[in-house]
Order: sequence, then structure tokens, then C-alpha cells
Amino acid sequence: MQNKICRDCGLDLPLDKFSRGGRKDGYRRPECRSCQHIRSKKINPNYQYTTGAVAARDAHSLSATEVEKIKKTKLAEQGYRCVYCRTEILTSSSDLDHIIPLSRRGNNNPSNFQALCKKCNKEKHSKTDEEYRAWLKQVK
Repeated sequence: MQNKICRDCGLDLPLDKFSRGGRKDGYRRPECRSCQHIRSKKINPNYQYTTGAVAARDAHSLSATEVEKIKKTKLAEQGYRCVYCRTEILTSSSDLDHIIPLSRRGNNNPSNFQALCKKCNKEKHSKTDEEYRAWLKQVK
């Protein structure tokens, strides 16, 4: 395996310790991931506390039991149908979705959840309810 010397810490490290920066042409950043993290934190002291990072951390605050309970409640409220395509769904064939995504400052409050079929949940991704409905109108 090839190694590279980090420009910041001077350590001789394997290439997989260096980020590609999103490129696929063999390029690697000049600093290792650890130094890149330190550099980012110097530039932005709130680096680990940005909306996405906090949301990702908060996403794990519900237990599996709580998630299943919310999913069953939402399915019953929705008549066991997907909110968007109205396909009939069961607990096993549905996903619990955040109406306002965590990445958009949503929360894990039960009122912010809806049960969707797997196809709609995948398409919705990080869109809000309004954005996804507008997108559906454009596509269809």
C-alpha cells in the first residue's frame, strides 16, 4: 500500500488516511483527515455543531421500540396508506419519515413523523413536505 506525508503533521501515512476531496482521479488532499478536521475547526469553531452534525446526532435519540411505536401509530392514523402515493403499506413495507427533515432543523417529535412507502421516502430524501409535493407535480 502506498504512503504519503501529511503537509501539516509530517507523518508518513497510508493513502486511505487522506481525503479525495470528492474526486475520483487519484487526487488526495495534502493534509491527513485528522489535520483536515483540526484545520476546519480552526476556521469554524462550531464545526462539529453545525445544523447537519447536530441533526445527525439527534437522529439517534429514539430507541427502536419508540420508532416502531410511532410507526404503528402513524400507519393507523393514515389508514395504512402512503401519504403521497396512497399505496397500501404495512409496518414491514413502510419507512418512518421526518416531515421537516433533521437536516432542515426538524426534530424527533412524533408530530414531525409520517409513514411513507419506501419509494416515496427515498425520493423525498431531505426535501420538506411542500418541496416534495411541488417536485411530484413537476415530475408527473
